[in-house]
Amino acid sequence: MYARCGRIDLGHLVFSTMKERDSICWNSVITSCSQNEKPEVAIDLFQSMGMKGAEYDPVSISAALSACSNLSALHYGKQIHSFMIQSSFNPDIFAGSPLIDMYAKCGNLDLAQHVFDTMESNNEVSWNSIIAAYGNLSHLKQCLALFHRMQDEGFQHDHVTFLAILSAFGHSGQVEEGKCYFNFNIMTQNYGISPRIEHYACLIDMLGRYGRLEVALQVIKGVPFAPDAGIWGTLLGACRVHERTRSDQTTWLQLDS
Repeated sequence: MYARCGRIDLGHLVFSTMKERDSICWNSVITSCSQNEKPEVAIDLFQSMGMKGAEYDPVSISAALSACSNLSALHYGKQIHSFMIQSSFNPDIFAGSPLIDMYAKCGNLDLAQHVFDTMESNNEVSWNSIIAAYGNLSHLKQCLALFHRMQDEGFQHDHVTFLAILSAFGHSGQVEEGKCYFNFNIMTQNYGISPRIEHYACLIDMLGRYGRLEVALQVIKGVPFAPDAGIWGTLLGACRVHERTRSDQTTWLQLDS
């Protein structure tokens, strides 16, 4: 409760005053730190959890790997992976996907692919993780190949898959091709996915990153939702990057009251 309300300090205080702590208590405090921009604390707590004799489970492993991803701490991530191997803790779907994400964010796609290939089973989450791994590092060709392979092997694309694909086009600078994938008819009729505000935000980020500011504004005007501060902030940030910050340079940008 305290973590979800943004009071990590109070949550940690409650945890520190508990006389008995089981794995659920440890997982709660590790996850709250990992998800609230305190990855160093999450890793320290994960190590303390083992030293205190508490038993690790997929939740604690996943939270610690996410913390390593946020820090790009490959050394700690490899230690956790080594522990998983030594203790016969198989990288199942729940812990395997964060392991893929950790290796990818630390720049090691070979190990990310190895984890994916050696998982006993995969689902949409693990497929999305490996697709995003290649996309975030601008390997668009491999990303699209995995996108089609995912469907060929009987897995359904979801809204996260399309976010990963849009991000891949953005990182690779393939703006026009990315716009083709972000097509309402293609997403809804071919895949049964209605574009969400996150997809529009990703498209606007892609357009803004490469100076297509007027097109990005038109996309915002056509969004079937009320544009939030995140979408406007993305466009305004692109204006700053492309030095369209003065009033005489941004007359095209008119915010509705």
